[in-house]
Amino acid sequence: MLRKALTPGKVHPTRDNVYIDTSFFIATQTANHPRHSRAVAILESCKKWRLFFSLLTIDEIMYTLLQFNLSRNRINTIIRDKILSIHNVHLITYPPDLKSIEKYLTIWGMTGLAPRDALHLYLMRTKKIQYLATFDLDFKRNQHKLGISVL
Repeated sequence: MLRKALTPGKVHPTRDNVYIDTSFFIATQTANHPRHSRAVAILESCKKWRLFFSLLTIDEIMYTLLQFNLSRNRINTIIRDKILSIHNVHLITYPPDLKSIEKYLTIWGMTGLAPRDALHLYLMRTKKIQYLATFDLDFKRNQHKLGISVL
């Protein structure tokens, strides 16, 4: 029932779109991260895919990098060099209608995900993105129920 409610009608996700989550991006940029090698390998395998970020993800990345005591200039450089300058990066924008809040609340209420994770899932749905690059265990454990595939 939940999967049906979350799966958009008559929509076929394309296999070459992937939503990039904060945990995954941080792992690609942190050489001593325990999942660094895996993240880099996944990113390499998605080289021809369209990589989607949202402003929420960018915000989370910036906040996380601040926790590593990086300067604002260094964080700006990382965002510009590692995200904005990549040819296959796309930004998901928020739908401008109030119905989007209802859809987001429905996903949040039905999935049990944290509010930010539910917002990530909602944004994926707006662009029909099935693939999620993340190390977030809530997504990994519930990927079938959520109708997504975690890379």
